[in-house]
Amino acid sequence: HWTAPANNGTAAVNGYVITPYVSGVPKPAHAYNTTATTETITGLTTGTSYTFKVAAKNTIGTGPQSTPTPAIKPT
Repeated sequence: HWTAPANNGTAAVNGYVITPYVSGVPKPAHAYNTTATTETITGLTTGTSYTFKVAAKNTIGTGPQSTPTPAIKPT
């Protein structure tokens, strides 16, 4: 889960892009067309350490990515 951005520019947020990283290397991003601030990422490798960055998107485009999460290791 994450917190919605305080400033959405000139258009309302209509989705988010979540990018997983392994050892600082980005993996395929997951785009969600919902304003929910919780999503489930599937296809992760058990025992691999991931960090995630989230970017809000709207009709203008996709905003900057968040700072990375603490490392998460799926079990």
